[in-house]
This record gives sequence, structure tokens and C-alpha cells, in this order.
Amino acid sequence: MSRSAAYVAIPSSSCVDGTWTPTNASTVTGIVYVPCAVNLTKAGRYDATIAAEGLITVTARGITVGPGSAQRGAVALVGGAPGTSVTLVGADTTVLGQVVGSAAVRATGARTAMSCGAVGSSIYIGGADSSATLGTWCVPG
Repeated sequence: MSRSAAYVAIPSSSCVDGTWTPTNASTVTGIVYVPCAVNLTKAGRYDATIAAEGLITVTARGITVGPGSAQRGAVALVGGAPGTSVTLVGADTTVLGQVVGSAAVRATGARTAMSCGAVGSSIYIGGADSSATLGTWCVPG
């Protein structure tokens, strides 16, 4: 994926106290590599695949992340932290692509929808009205 024209590597200097926090959802597009943890705190659409060396946390209400059905079989979030790799705690979160964690994946925000499921050493979905489904567009064609 790093050979794609849409690939962006976030410099380690952008990680503050070990975490990269984008200032605006609309500026995060393409395939984004992050050498630290990621915290998505701004509502809106992150039209990207985000791969992080650390924990990915989605904390804001009303976040949509992932490339969506235009990219068959695409991955939306890849977290590399030990223990818990991806945490979805913000309400009304939609993930348009697969969630992959090197360790645990946790979804505790209400109305979290993971449209292409999740892969991790353990998966916990505890938010009210939350789901992890596998749409037909999720499977590579």
C-alpha cells in the first residue's frame, strides 16, 4: 500500500506525547501510516485507511472512518499496540472497512457500526445498538 499515490506517512514529530491527533477529519484521506498512537477526536468523515504502530482510539461522537464500498475488501483501521489495539468509544461511530488489531479490538460506544467486521486476539462489542457485520462489498472481488 505504501506505493500508492494516496499513501501518506505522518512524521514522528507530529506525535505529541506518543499520540497523533488530526485537527480535522476531512484532511485525513488515502492510506495513512502513523508511527505512534492515534486519537480521532473530531466528528466527520475520515476517508482513509489508518495504520498505526500504537493504539487507535475513536473518541468523538459522529465519526465515520474508512474508504467505504468504493474499495472492495478495504481495511479501515489497523492498530499495532499490545493489549488493546483499537478502541471505539465515541457514540455513533461508523467504520467502513475492516478493523484489524494486533491485539484486542474494543467497541464500547453506543451505535457503533463496523461494516466489515473485526480481527484481533479478542473482540469486545459492548455499546448499545452496536454491530459488526460483513457486507458483500467487504469481500475482495
